[in-house]
Amino acid sequence: MPKTLFLLIICMAVAVQSIPAPGHGGVCNNASHCNDDECCVSLLQPIGRKRSLSQLGMCSKLGTSGSWCDPSSLSGQPQAMVLECPCAPGFKCIPQGWSGGIVVPVLHEPGRCTSSGGN
Repeated sequence: MPKTLFLLIICMAVAVQSIPAPGHGGVCNNASHCNDDECCVSLLQPIGRKRSLSQLGMCSKLGTSGSWCDPSSLSGQPQAMVLECPCAPGFKCIPQGWSGGIVVPVLHEPGRCTSSGGN
């Protein structure tokens, strides 16, 4: 019994240490918990046209060249939780059009971050 309790305590300590801190790819519920080059992305992504955000998200990097983005969002760090990070400053989100094979309707037309300088 003491060995089992000891192992349980060790496992719990390791699990707590493995939880990432806010601002380092960690848990967030708004952008203030993330670094300046990150945004807070909802952990629960909607299916179809239902747009609901969970109360919990993860800090993710703002989009750079080739990253997926939402053409309807502005670049830079949004303050609220989002479904995907917008492009970083210096990049803009260019719509990519619909590709074949999409079975589930999505909330918006997908885009890719492209350098604002035209490169």
